[in-house]
Parts: sequence; C-alpha cells; structure tokens
Amino acid sequence: MFIELVDSLRCIADHEDTWLVAAVAEFRGRHLARGSLGCPVCRTQYQVENGEVAFGRPGGSSEPGVPPDEDTVLRARALLDLAEPGGLVALYGDAASLALALEEETQATFLLVNPQGVRLEPGVSTIWVEDRLPLAPGVLRAAMVGAGPVTGVFMANLATAVRAGGRIVAPVEVPLPDGVAELARDTREWVAERSRERVSAPMPLRRAQAGRRV
Repeated sequence: MFIELVDSLRCIADHEDTWLVAAVAEFRGRHLARGSLGCPVCRTQYQVENGEVAFGRPGGSSEPGVPPDEDTVLRARALLDLAEPGGLVALYGDAASLALALEEETQATFLLVNPQGVRLEPGVSTIWVEDRLPLAPGVLRAAMVGAGPVTGVFMANLATAVRAGGRIVAPVEVPLPDGVAELARDTREWVAERSRERVSAPMPLRRAQAGRRV
C-alpha cells in the first residue's frame, strides 16, 4: 500500500467518518508492506500483509489471466478520461489487469479493489472489501468496475468516492448508482460522470483514439 494513500482510507464501521492511523511493521520504499491501519474511534484494526489491506474477506491474489490487448487499454483510458496526468483511479475485479498498462501510459495512481486475474506484485496498492468501500468522499479521479460481484451499497460508496466530474465505468448489468449522470453505453459497459446534470441523451459507445474523450 502506497503510504500516501492511507490518508484516503476510512474506517467502515458505523460511526462518524474518520481517518486511519498506520502502525508500520515493514516498509518497502514508500509502500507499507506489513502492519495495520487502526481506527481512533472504534479501535478496529485492519491488517496489512504484502501491501494488501483487508477490510472484508481475507486478501489473496489470483492467478494472472490473459494480458489486456492494446485496444482494450486504449478504450479504458478513453472511457476513464485519463488524458491528463495525476489522480487516484480505482480498478475493481478483473479491471485490475489494466493497471500496469495504464500506469505506463498515464501518471495516475491506481488502487486495486478485490482484483481478479492478476498476480499482485510488490508495490501495488490493493484493498479487499465486502460491500463497503473504505474511501473518503471525492478522493477518486475515476473508477472502473470489471467482472466480480458488486452490491448496491458498493456502487453507492463508489459514486461517493469519485470526485465531481469524475468517471465511473461498469458492466451494463450493474445498475447505475444515484448521483451520477450516464454519458454513454454499449452492449458491454456504461460510462457515467459524477454529480453533473445530464444535458443530452446517452450516446452509443464507439472506438476512440488514445487521448480523445468518448
């Protein structure tokens, strides 16, 4: 877990919003490799092992799948609107397989949530959750939901965590959460923007060149 991301994490217990305090057992460069994150309100401890923070079920990496092809990476970059550098982007489920390729093309920071089909390497920031997302409001530049079970609570938390004007991309079978305006969709995914009124009907998705908005 990249140590600077700790400020963006929050306790998931039912009490007022609060930051977490890191107890470090092992550092690797600027990454928290082993230790815990503690809540100063309810005293809950969230364990960190191999840079992975467990907020729900125990963490554990899966075997890597097929690496994404160039078209898939370009499509994700366009849908997430990553032409400009910077910001924190969350990738859920098998969307985590895009992290390394997108990191090479952008200067964004990536947070993997319940990653599937990817081998977790040292220095990758990863959290494991059930349905509550432990992120402060507005800390994400964008988020992509891939294959994997998601609940309405998770999607509501995700929408809150994305900043105004930020993008959310998800499979078409996932209901659109409150607080976002749909921009476009095709047979695979929809893309929406956080907290801006829709000014026109959604458009069909089409292939876009790198750096161009959909």
